[in-house]
Amino acid sequence: MAKNYFNYTDPIRAVCRDIVVKLPVFSRIRMEHVAVSLVRTRKREMYGVFASMTPLRFEGGKLRGTRNNRLLEMPLLHDKENRPILYVLSIYIPRFVDLPIGEKIDTLIHELYHISPDFDGSLRSFGGRYFAHGASQKEYNRKVSALSRQWLSSDPRPELWDFLRYDFKTLCQHYGGLTGTAVKLPPLKVIG
Repeated sequence: MAKNYFNYTDPIRAVCRDIVVKLPVFSRIRMEHVAVSLVRTRKREMYGVFASMTPLRFEGGKLRGTRNNRLLEMPLLHDKENRPILYVLSIYIPRFVDLPIGEKIDTLIHELYHISPDFDGSLRSFGGRYFAHGASQKEYNRKVSALSRQWLSSDPRPELWDFLRYDFKTLCQHYGGLTGTAVKLPPLKVIG
């Protein structure tokens, strides 16, 4: 009997949607403007990036901004319904899939917390040299852990997130493999 591959991006989106609905800190996030993408890692080591959040706007939601004294323009991405995509949440497989379930939830919340509170396509900034996580990575991680506990205490439906219990090998044995959306990010356009 042929097995259907397990689509990993759809249930990840559903978990993220539940998180943003239930946690007030994420109340402005609209998951229909966040693409979820699978990225295959070359090696199966458990060190490296598990997930990432890519903004598709500069600070303040602007399409143009400067980096290294060069004026750049962000690419415009739209989903199948022609809605603008403001962020791309990339899940690195199999690395992410092989994390323990609690770390998977922490990783998703960690990446959602990078989204600007204004939900304008830019990232949350803590200012200065440590703009992405603040001066203390430990404090950022404590905040993420507290948000994870808050979401879990909301009693999310088990069928929503049960798939997170399984590692890559187990899912592949059961479904024959994993599949999902892969978003190709167009390069920034150099304006001047």
